[in-house]
Amino acid sequence: LRALIEEAGGAWVDDPHELLETAKAMAHGRRKVGAGVAVITCSGGDAAISADEADRLGIPLPPLAESTKAALEPIVPHAATIGNPLDYTAMIWGDVEGIANIVRVTASDPSLGQVLVYYDMPQKMGAAATYSWNSQLDGILLGGQDSDAPVIVASTLPDLLPEDLVDKC
Repeated sequence: LRALIEEAGGAWVDDPHELLETAKAMAHGRRKVGAGVAVITCSGGDAAISADEADRLGIPLPPLAESTKAALEPIVPHAATIGNPLDYTAMIWGDVEGIANIVRVTASDPSLGQVLVYYDMPQKMGAAATYSWNSQLDGILLGGQDSDAPVIVASTLPDLLPEDLVDKC
C-alpha cells in the first residue's frame, strides 16, 4: 500500500501531527519536478539539525549545482558557506532584497523540487527588533513568490511562529 501511494505521488505520514502539517504544505504548494530539497536558514545549528533529520528521514539534500553556487557567491555574506543546507548567517538580517535573492537563486537549482526556509520569531520584542524580524520574513516570502520551486516556511518550534504570521506564510 505504501509503495502504491508513493508511486502515485502521495505522502506517507506516521502520526496525526505529521498528517496536518503535510496536508497544510500540500494544499498551498506548487510542485516542481525534482526530487531534492534545499534547506535555507540563518543558523548553523538549524542547518546541522536539518541535515541530520533529512538523513534520518531519507529526504535527499542534493549538492547545489555549480551554476547555483556561482550565482549565490556574490549575494551571500563572506562568512557563509554555500551548500545544502545553506546557512546565510545573520549578517544580512533584515535585508529584504538580499534574502529574497538567496531564496530565488537557490530555488532555481535544477536538482530541487522544493525549498524549506526556517524562520522563527521570538515573542515580546521591541519595535526595532520586530521591524527587523518582519523584514526577514518579507524577504523570504518575496523570494518565494516568483521562485522556480515551491518555498515552504517552517519554524523549529510551533511557539516561535505566531498565528498571524502562519497565515501570512
